[in-house]
Amino acid sequence: MLEYFPREYRWSEGLRLALTAAPYGGAEIGEIDQIGRRLMENIGDDNSWYNEWKTMGFHVEALGNIAERENNKITAASRFLRACNYIQVGERFLQPKDEETHETFKKSVNCFKKAAKLLHWPKIEYVEVPFEGNAMPAYFVSDGEGDQKPVVVYFDGLDSNKELLYFSIVPD
Repeated sequence: MLEYFPREYRWSEGLRLALTAAPYGGAEIGEIDQIGRRLMENIGDDNSWYNEWKTMGFHVEALGNIAERENNKITAASRFLRACNYIQVGERFLQPKDEETHETFKKSVNCFKKAAKLLHWPKIEYVEVPFEGNAMPAYFVSDGEGDQKPVVVYFDGLDSNKELLYFSIVPD
């Protein structure tokens, strides 16, 4: 098992989670290593964890905005996916949540939605699933061909969300 942060299992697992998104466009190993190296002096300090991941996420989002303005859609989408992943990996350990972390999380979701609009494959559509008089936010992911196929409803438990789940299985 990868133990990036010696004797800090939770952080090592968080970094491993970020790394597992690399094959699906949700991470660049070099960027994650930069974050990890900056965190070595503050192992176990969840505020430092949050700030380093958020800083990288915001930086990569800014690069995505530049690529989008230059009409480099694939590059922009890739950067927005990475930004989403980094921000969400950073935000997950902070408890209790405050207004800043809620706004940061919203920013990560917006990054994912921007990527979804730019990607040609897979086709990702934001939807709201009716549930007990309310609606659950979700993504409908398809090959974009328009023909009817079986649908899988995929969700996880307490410590995950729809964007992080995308990187664990959907592109396959």
